[in-house]
Amino acid sequence: MKRKIYFLIISLLICTAGHAQAGEKLSLKEALKIAFDHNPSVVEARQDIKIAESQFKISKKWDNPELEVEVGNLAKDLDGDSSFSTKDLDSEIRVTQPIDGWGKRGLRKKIAEDELKQQEAAFKSVWLNTVKDIKEQYTQTLLSKKAVELSQENLELNQKFLDKIKIKFDSGDAVNHELSRAKLEVINARHLSLSSQKKYLINKGKFNLLLGQPMSKDYNLIDNFQDERLDKSFDELLKMALEERPDVFTQKSELNKKDKELRLAKRDRLPSYGLSIFVEREENVYKGGVGVAFDLPIWNFKSNEITQVKLEREKAQELLKRMENEVALDVYIAFHETDLAKKSHDISIEAIKEANEILRFTTLGYEEGEVTFLSYLENVKAYQETKQRYFESLSEYTIKIAELEQVIGEFVLPEENNN
Repeated sequence: MKRKIYFLIISLLICTAGHAQAGEKLSLKEALKIAFDHNPSVVEARQDIKIAESQFKISKKWDNPELEVEVGNLAKDLDGDSSFSTKDLDSEIRVTQPIDGWGKRGLRKKIAEDELKQQEAAFKSVWLNTVKDIKEQYTQTLLSKKAVELSQENLELNQKFLDKIKIKFDSGDAVNHELSRAKLEVINARHLSLSSQKKYLINKGKFNLLLGQPMSKDYNLIDNFQDERLDKSFDELLKMALEERPDVFTQKSELNKKDKELRLAKRDRLPSYGLSIFVEREENVYKGGVGVAFDLPIWNFKSNEITQVKLEREKAQELLKRMENEVALDVYIAFHETDLAKKSHDISIEAIKEANEILRFTTLGYEEGEVTFLSYLENVKAYQETKQRYFESLSEYTIKIAELEQVIGEFVLPEENNN
């Protein structure tokens, strides 16, 4: 795998309270390095490449020579007594080297090389899927970490509000049901805080699983906020997909391999041969020489094999055409989903600005008696929900970018190159 993304669109600026603060600091770049070495799917795919490399090396070797030894003039009479002398033995030793001529050996080597390239493309596909999964889970973990912080902020806000209500209640400026409602809001905020902490722990466990690490491993995700905008057109992305997607590359390679297999099947009509060197002893006279052996394609002229390879090639060609159409649809869907996710996030940016202003004016208005108790609670709730939607929209955009990268088969935002 030549390139890996070490760039995340989002991360959270505020550290999570309590246990979220603990743990080894980990960026997305470092997470991908760990996954590259320890993710089970990636490790397995890397072993498949080694197997294909071994097969390719085998294709470059000659067949082993054959050794034949014959001994004659062994006799035995009817009474079971041997009646021969070593001086009367006839013998022959022959060494034959099979020759894969007529360009067959070169074609087999090229076919094995195509299979190696296909396995490398399969590894790239596994890695792209792993990168997507890690980016998604990294983002989900960051989002749940932010949810813990927001729930803590909400709890502190409601606690401060309860303290103010208590002061007003003691002074006779607040009624009993307002105090009870404020206490209820604090209780609900505590439940929300516990629930968000549980989700955060679950997401951390899923993240560790993708890295191939034990569940007990504690990481503190540290990437910085960066709001990147996709600046490539649909046509540019489609071109990238048709050039970079592992499945398209594999199918093109399969078509090329079928061309070579067809040429090989036709050349298999030509007789195979072997060269031999022999030494023989007959009547105490030693003789030596060379020989050539051919197989004669009389009963099987390879016509069925050639027809089969032709049909397989036609099938591979049709599959490539269908795959290219499906790729166009995949890119079309992923491109527009990413664009809509970005527009949704832009709306959330405007909404968070308005929510901040509403909270500021509502707080001042309530303290001055111009805003009612219920209006204050509703506006605080709207503020919290708007902040949550802001981070969810940013998370959704990040995930859509990751899905688009998988569809393209390449990374579409700035990243570090690593060989």
